[in-house]
Amino acid sequence: HRALDLGCGTGDDTAKVGAAVGPTGSALGVDFSGAMVDESRRRWEGSGLPISFAVGDVHKLDLPSAHFDAVRADRVFQHLAAPMDALAELMRVTRPGGRVVLSDPDWGTYILDAPPTPAVLKYHDLAQRQAKNPWIGRQFFGMFRELGLVELDLTAHVAFFLDLDVLEKLGNLDAGFITAVQTGQLTEAEVAEVKTSLRERQRARRFLASVTIYTVAGTVTG
Repeated sequence: HRALDLGCGTGDDTAKVGAAVGPTGSALGVDFSGAMVDESRRRWEGSGLPISFAVGDVHKLDLPSAHFDAVRADRVFQHLAAPMDALAELMRVTRPGGRVVLSDPDWGTYILDAPPTPAVLKYHDLAQRQAKNPWIGRQFFGMFRELGLVELDLTAHVAFFLDLDVLEKLGNLDAGFITAVQTGQLTEAEVAEVKTSLRERQRARRFLASVTIYTVAGTVTG
């Protein structure tokens, strides 16, 4: 089988896909960032896996039609300018009978346990709108139906964090706070208040944050 891993980042998932397709198959990792593609090549050179990497824009891939047996994109569509066009492009490069799988969080489901002060509520609303397409997770199923994919499989799971330090690392909270201040969405005083509230929850061992992640798979028809 030939597989495409869109938004491959540093290539970790592409390597897993390459191991799954086996020596007679191939896996291509594509990323919009040339730096990420260079890093992927550096990390996986000499791995012996049937994988390769290329720079590409999902809205217009320089790839042949009906080429891949399976296509995946994980945490990519929340950032795209035109998600429907991107899905149509993934369908174009997938052969009839092949599968397309998309997975993304729905930031409208993001919750944070903290005292509902004006500053916390303001941050909470901002966090739920952080992505270009914050509700994309809940929209996948309808997008697949609209574009004619069949044999749809929908799953959802809640990713939860019980440790603020883990969320800060994975969610890059400090960078988000800096951007919020620079763009005038939060004041420095409000950021300080939110951070204090979260740290108090952490010290009390009652910190909780969560978000629902949706995954949809569908078959491309002839």
